[in-house]
Amino acid sequence: MNRRKNVLVTAFLIVLGFSATAQDEEAVKKIILQRDSLFWVDYNTCQTEDMRNYLTEGVEFYHDRGGPMTGIQPLLDALKNNICGNPNNKVRREAVPGTVKVYVMLNGNTIYGAVISGDHKFFQKEGANPEKWTGIAKFTHLWILDKNVWKMSRVLSYDHNPAPYQNARKETTLSSKELEAYGGTYVGPQSGEGKIEVAKQQLVLNIGGQQYPLFAESKDHFFAKGRDLVFEFARDEKGKPVKLVVKENGNVAEELKRKE
Repeated sequence: MNRRKNVLVTAFLIVLGFSATAQDEEAVKKIILQRDSLFWVDYNTCQTEDMRNYLTEGVEFYHDRGGPMTGIQPLLDALKNNICGNPNNKVRREAVPGTVKVYVMLNGNTIYGAVISGDHKFFQKEGANPEKWTGIAKFTHLWILDKNVWKMSRVLSYDHNPAPYQNARKETTLSSKELEAYGGTYVGPQSGEGKIEVAKQQLVLNIGGQQYPLFAESKDHFFAKGRDLVFEFARDEKGKPVKLVVKENGNVAEELKRKE
């Protein structure tokens, strides 16, 4: 459905919503889902002035990292200057399928508002680089009838967290003899002493009270599945592993030397 048709459908539903009673809850839910979706289309395309159509003048915005904000103009200015302020840094929001729900608010038999809530993801694209999933959070919006039009009067965005790590590395199999060559004690300036052992055809690093299973990507190159951690072994002139280089997010975090 194109944007013009969306607007026409929304306008029709607004009329239904204004005269709604408790028996018309499903119609109101469709209104809110439609209006909320159109608001986020404008958000993703930085049509900040068009967002006025979906916000009350006294809209209140609450963010668990950025604090509160009151009033439509301060909110639109903040979006224009921050999210939409850098054309080389695009931010996109996407609702997580299956999490979005609408709850109708009643005063007796009269519908006066609705709450929509769920989880949403945020993506970021810098210049010509591929878009990356950068975060996930929860949202709750209170919609009310404002001069016969459904608009958001309260916006809450909370429980923000980084996007979970998604491992794209491929695991390979090394022989027991190859794995045993890495075993021993390794010492680093930050983590102190750690031990590498072979357990169930896999390397395990025990260090700092933590245990890290190391999955082989190739000979001398291992990785962790839960975080962007890479473990690279360096060998001496005789081919013996003598150093372990630990990298996180592509940067060297520590170098540990093998203890004789």
